[in-house]
Amino acid sequence: MKLRYLIFFIMPVAALAQVQKELPLFEKSKVTEYRDWLVDSLDAKAQLYETANGKLVFSNGLVSRIFATKPNGATISLDLLPKDESFLRSVRPEAELTINGLTIPVGGLTGQPIHNYLLPEWIDKMKADPASFQLKDYRVEQIKARFPWKKRAEWMPRDLPWPAPGKELIFTYRLGEAAIQLLLPNQKKSPDFLTPDQLRNLIVSVHYELYDNLPLFCKWVSVENKSAGAIRLDRFKSEILAATEPESEVDGKKNWVLPNLTILTDYSFGGMSEEQILETSATWKADPLYLTQVNYERTMPCLLEVAPQKGPAQVVEPGSVFTTYRTWELIHDSRDPERRGLEERHTLRALAPWVTENPILMHVRKADNEAVKKAVDQCAEVGFQMVIMTFGSGFNLEDESEANLNRMKMLADYAHGKGIALGGYSLLASRTINQKEDVVMPEGQKPRFGNSPCLDSEWGIAYFEKLYDFYSKTGLDVLEHDGNYPGDFCLSTLHPGHRGVDDSQWT
Repeated sequence: MKLRYLIFFIMPVAALAQVQKELPLFEKSKVTEYRDWLVDSLDAKAQLYETANGKLVFSNGLVSRIFATKPNGATISLDLLPKDESFLRSVRPEAELTINGLTIPVGGLTGQPIHNYLLPEWIDKMKADPASFQLKDYRVEQIKARFPWKKRAEWMPRDLPWPAPGKELIFTYRLGEAAIQLLLPNQKKSPDFLTPDQLRNLIVSVHYELYDNLPLFCKWVSVENKSAGAIRLDRFKSEILAATEPESEVDGKKNWVLPNLTILTDYSFGGMSEEQILETSATWKADPLYLTQVNYERTMPCLLEVAPQKGPAQVVEPGSVFTTYRTWELIHDSRDPERRGLEERHTLRALAPWVTENPILMHVRKADNEAVKKAVDQCAEVGFQMVIMTFGSGFNLEDESEANLNRMKMLADYAHGKGIALGGYSLLASRTINQKEDVVMPEGQKPRFGNSPCLDSEWGIAYFEKLYDFYSKTGLDVLEHDGNYPGDFCLSTLHPGHRGVDDSQWT
């Protein structure tokens, strides 16, 4: 089985002022007529516009995200257009990076008088943080597939495009000489202090995707190290969104009504509820700048911060690129649970069309030849499409013996001859290997599933090698994977795949 690689191409871009002159003018009055994107046939194409006063508008007629480009890049509006509803109340940095212990904002504007709303006339009076990454240019491209995917057409109810069509807007930021001189004295005295060359040759790209016919944005950040020395990306915040609050209460509450957005990331694990999963990668927090809110203790959660709980603590070598995980922001037009659910399902089908595959399957309880062949025969006879040798069946992909591999290949060939996909069950987490290979949790904490090996231990690395090797040699189609990575941290410094606790979850 071949590994697949992402190749990053740095493309030439026009100067900021030149690009702006070529953009169509954004006229809000022409795109705000209400049409139901779940029902109506739309032609809501993502496109980059400019306003009469030189702001950039990334819009598809359903939603828009507006950016200032001077004195620095910053999101200054996030709107649901048909209902003329604003979801942004305050300007924040586009991202925040902590590199070798030094925290540096990316873009953003300062000087907003209060933070419960944002008046357009304030924007041009606001200033750039002199110690921040500064916007240098931007470009627009077609959305690219996150990874290759070949659809199983016979299992798909309809033909969904991959990737979902739309546009990608990429802003490029760099540190100016004045910012470098401000940042250098702020470094802690340590052997890993940053040099002017390292700071000067960091290129930060903030990526936005907007999809056709969906009220949906995606965002992520990439950091390219073009200096002669390695850097360490200790922490990042890839989104800082000061959202308009949906309720105001003087007293504190346990369960606040959150802004009417669904937040999804591809760095999600740890449980089955939306709350458990989201807390691993994105959090609604109280906003320390929002001093005029109604809540007496100022604890209303209306600031979205997208960041891992720890780390990533990744070394970015010269000439290499680090990329954060992606965050999708679905802007809802209603709080009706039925409609919200329909909007979320529609979104997931666009972002992950394989979820619409719907094979009819049988779990066979025994993995011996007779039982599996009998299950395959029965499925072929009645029109089922898949057989899974399930938990407790005796299927063992960690058995690398020639006899086991040959037997599984024989069964796969038999199933394929009947038009049936075949695979089996494997337990990854919620089991213990030994003291050396298991995760070493912080004091007083246990693995989320009770027990878990560290995936970056020698055992964990070998497990995945066995998995790929097993499926490559047998031709099996299906992996029923139990205990997929629960997101446990590991304090061990002896596991070959990570250095310590800060990089253990990321790696």
